Amino acid sequence: MSAPQHEPEFAAMAARTAVVLRDDRLTGEELMASFVEELLAQGVRVGGVYQRTIRPDAERKRMVVIDASTGAEFSISLDEGPKLESCVVDDSALAEASMVLRKAIAAKVELLVVNKFSKQESLGRGLGPDMFEAMTQGIPVLTSLHERYLEPWRDLSGGVGTLLACDMESLRAWWRAVSPVHSAQGTTDDQ
Repeated sequence: MSAPQHEPEFAAMAARTAVVLRDDRLTGEELMASFVEELLAQGVRVGGVYQRTIRPDAERKRMVVIDASTGAEFSISLDEGPKLESCVVDDSALAEASMVLRKAIAAKVELLVVNKFSKQESLGRGLGPDMFEAMTQGIPVLTSLHERYLEPWRDLSGGVGTLLACDMESLRAWWRAVSPVHSAQGTTDDQ
Protein backbone atom coordinates (compact mmCIF):
# COMPACT_ATOMS: atom_id res chain seq x y z
CA MET A 1 0.00 0.00 0.00
CA SER A 2 2.96 2.34 0.29
CA ALA A 3 3.51 2.60 -3.47
CA PRO A 4 2.98 6.20 -4.69
CA GLN A 5 -0.22 5.45 -6.62
CA HIS A 6 -1.81 4.08 -3.43
CA GLU A 7 -0.86 6.91 -1.07
CA PRO A 8 -4.26 8.72 -1.33
CA GLU A 9 -6.10 5.44 -0.63
CA PHE A 10 -3.84 4.75 2.35
CA ALA A 11 -4.37 8.27 3.72
CA ALA A 12 -8.15 7.95 3.35
CA MET A 13 -8.15 4.57 5.10
CA ALA A 14 -6.01 5.98 7.91
CA ALA A 15 -8.39 8.90 8.40
CA ARG A 16 -11.48 6.65 8.43
CA THR A 17 -10.01 4.42 11.13
CA ALA A 18 -9.95 5.65 14.72
CA VAL A 19 -8.21 3.98 17.62
CA VAL A 20 -8.99 5.22 21.12
CA LEU A 21 -5.96 4.89 23.37
CA ARG A 22 -7.18 3.86 26.78
CA ASP A 23 -5.38 3.16 30.00
CA ASP A 24 -8.46 2.25 32.00
CA ARG A 25 -10.67 -0.50 30.55
CA LEU A 26 -13.89 0.71 32.14
CA THR A 27 -13.44 4.34 31.10
CA GLY A 28 -12.81 3.24 27.51
CA GLU A 29 -15.84 0.95 27.56
CA GLU A 30 -18.11 3.66 28.93
CA LEU A 31 -16.83 6.16 26.37
CA MET A 32 -17.36 3.80 23.42
CA ALA A 33 -20.85 2.82 24.65
CA SER A 34 -21.89 6.45 25.15
CA PHE A 35 -20.57 7.45 21.73
CA VAL A 36 -22.33 4.59 19.95
CA GLU A 37 -25.58 5.35 21.75
CA GLU A 38 -25.25 9.04 20.85
CA LEU A 39 -24.76 8.23 17.15
CA LEU A 40 -27.64 5.75 17.14
CA ALA A 41 -29.91 8.43 18.64
CA GLN A 42 -28.90 10.70 15.73
CA GLY A 43 -29.94 8.03 13.23
CA VAL A 44 -26.42 6.97 12.21
CA ARG A 45 -26.30 3.39 10.96
CA VAL A 46 -23.78 1.93 13.40
CA GLY A 47 -22.88 -1.75 13.30
CA GLY A 48 -20.50 -3.94 15.22
CA VAL A 49 -20.07 -4.53 18.93
CA TYR A 50 -19.18 -2.52 22.00
CA GLN A 51 -18.42 -3.91 25.45
CA ARG A 52 -19.51 -3.66 29.05
CA THR A 53 -17.72 -5.41 31.88
CA ILE A 54 -20.04 -6.63 34.61
CA ARG A 55 -18.71 -7.33 38.07
CA PRO A 56 -21.16 -9.55 39.96
CA ASP A 57 -18.85 -9.44 42.97
CA ALA A 58 -15.38 -8.21 43.93
CA GLU A 59 -13.63 -11.35 42.68
CA ARG A 60 -15.23 -11.98 39.30
CA LYS A 61 -16.03 -10.14 36.12
CA ARG A 62 -17.92 -10.94 32.96
CA MET A 63 -17.40 -9.30 29.58
CA VAL A 64 -20.57 -8.64 27.60
CA VAL A 65 -20.71 -7.26 24.08
CA ILE A 66 -23.68 -5.43 22.67
CA ASP A 67 -24.67 -5.66 19.01
CA ALA A 68 -24.86 -1.96 18.06
CA SER A 69 -27.60 -2.46 15.48
CA THR A 70 -29.95 -4.69 17.51
CA GLY A 71 -29.03 -4.05 21.14
CA ALA A 72 -28.66 -7.80 21.71
CA GLU A 73 -26.16 -8.65 24.45
CA PHE A 74 -24.05 -11.76 24.81
CA SER A 75 -21.23 -12.77 27.09
CA ILE A 76 -17.82 -13.25 25.50
CA SER A 77 -16.10 -14.52 28.64
CA LEU A 78 -16.17 -17.87 30.32
CA ASP A 79 -16.94 -18.00 34.02
CA GLU A 80 -13.82 -19.62 35.38
CA GLY A 81 -14.70 -18.88 38.96
CA PRO A 82 -13.36 -16.41 41.50
CA LYS A 83 -9.76 -15.28 41.88
CA LEU A 84 -8.98 -15.50 38.15
CA GLU A 85 -6.51 -12.77 37.22
CA SER A 86 -8.05 -12.04 33.81
CA CYS A 87 -11.07 -13.01 31.74
CA VAL A 88 -11.00 -16.12 29.60
CA VAL A 89 -12.56 -15.39 26.21
CA ASP A 90 -15.26 -17.78 24.99
CA ASP A 91 -14.24 -18.74 21.44
CA SER A 92 -17.81 -19.54 20.36
CA ALA A 93 -19.02 -16.14 21.60
CA LEU A 94 -16.12 -14.47 19.79
CA ALA A 95 -17.29 -16.25 16.62
CA GLU A 96 -20.78 -14.87 17.24
CA ALA A 97 -19.33 -11.35 17.61
CA SER A 98 -17.43 -11.89 14.36
CA MET A 99 -20.70 -12.76 12.63
CA VAL A 100 -22.21 -9.50 13.90
CA LEU A 101 -19.28 -7.61 12.35
CA ARG A 102 -19.58 -9.45 9.04
CA LYS A 103 -23.31 -8.70 8.83
CA ALA A 104 -22.62 -5.02 9.51
CA ILE A 105 -19.93 -4.94 6.82
CA ALA A 106 -22.29 -6.59 4.31
CA ALA A 107 -24.96 -4.01 5.20
CA LYS A 108 -22.46 -1.20 4.49
CA VAL A 109 -23.03 0.54 7.82
CA GLU A 110 -21.88 4.13 8.21
CA LEU A 111 -19.64 3.16 11.14
CA LEU A 112 -18.30 -0.18 12.32
CA VAL A 113 -17.44 -0.25 16.00
CA VAL A 114 -15.20 -3.01 17.37
CA ASN A 115 -15.07 -3.17 21.16
CA LYS A 116 -11.29 -3.41 21.36
CA PHE A 117 -8.06 -4.53 19.78
CA SER A 118 -6.60 -6.79 22.43
CA LYS A 119 -4.74 -10.07 22.90
CA GLN A 120 -6.62 -12.18 20.33
CA GLU A 121 -6.47 -9.43 17.70
CA SER A 122 -2.76 -8.79 18.36
CA LEU A 123 -2.19 -12.43 17.41
CA GLY A 124 -4.09 -11.97 14.13
CA ARG A 125 -7.23 -13.67 15.45
CA GLY A 126 -10.39 -12.59 17.19
CA LEU A 127 -12.22 -9.69 15.57
CA GLY A 128 -9.12 -8.33 13.84
CA PRO A 129 -9.67 -9.92 10.41
CA ASP A 130 -13.22 -8.54 10.25
CA MET A 131 -12.06 -5.10 11.34
CA PHE A 132 -9.36 -5.02 8.67
CA GLU A 133 -11.87 -6.21 6.04
CA ALA A 134 -14.14 -3.25 6.86
CA MET A 135 -11.17 -0.89 6.60
CA THR A 136 -10.29 -2.16 3.11
CA GLN A 137 -13.92 -1.69 2.05
CA GLY A 138 -13.84 1.98 3.05
CA ILE A 139 -16.13 1.67 6.06
CA PRO A 140 -15.15 3.97 8.94
CA VAL A 141 -13.95 1.84 11.86
CA LEU A 142 -13.74 2.75 15.53
CA THR A 143 -11.92 0.59 18.06
CA SER A 144 -9.88 1.00 21.22
CA LEU A 145 -6.73 -0.47 22.61
CA HIS A 146 -4.53 -0.39 25.63
CA GLU A 147 -1.09 1.11 25.07
CA ARG A 148 0.56 -2.32 25.35
CA TYR A 149 -1.18 -3.31 22.08
CA LEU A 150 -0.13 -0.23 20.12
CA GLU A 151 2.91 -1.85 18.47
CA PRO A 152 0.99 -5.01 17.45
CA TRP A 153 -1.75 -2.71 16.05
CA ARG A 154 0.82 -0.80 14.01
CA ASP A 155 2.41 -4.02 12.79
CA LEU A 156 -0.88 -5.61 11.71
CA SER A 157 -2.56 -2.47 10.35
CA GLY A 158 0.49 -1.09 8.60
CA GLY A 159 0.25 2.00 10.76
CA VAL A 160 -3.26 2.86 9.62
CA GLY A 161 -5.49 4.77 11.97
CA THR A 162 -5.96 8.02 13.79
CA LEU A 163 -5.01 7.72 17.45
CA LEU A 164 -7.56 9.46 19.66
CA ALA A 165 -7.53 10.52 23.28
CA CYS A 166 -10.02 8.70 25.48
CA ASP A 167 -12.58 11.52 25.58
CA MET A 168 -15.89 12.30 23.91
CA GLU A 169 -14.78 15.46 22.12
CA SER A 170 -11.97 13.58 20.33
CA LEU A 171 -14.48 11.00 19.11
CA ARG A 172 -16.95 13.65 17.98
CA ALA A 173 -14.28 15.63 16.12
CA TRP A 174 -13.06 12.49 14.34
CA TRP A 175 -16.62 11.52 13.39
CA ARG A 176 -17.38 15.00 12.02
CA ALA A 177 -14.29 14.67 9.81
CA VAL A 178 -15.15 11.22 8.38
CA SER A 179 -18.93 10.94 8.62
CA PRO A 180 -20.56 10.32 5.23
CA VAL A 181 -23.25 12.88 6.16
CA HIS A 182 -20.72 15.56 7.07
CA SER A 183 -18.67 14.77 3.96
CA ALA A 184 -21.77 15.11 1.79
CA GLN A 185 -22.66 18.40 3.50
CA GLY A 186 -19.15 19.68 2.87
CA THR A 187 -19.52 18.83 -0.82
CA THR A 188 -22.89 20.55 -0.96
CA ASP A 189 -21.54 23.65 0.79
CA ASP A 190 -18.71 23.91 -1.74
CA GLN A 191 -21.05 23.97 -4.74
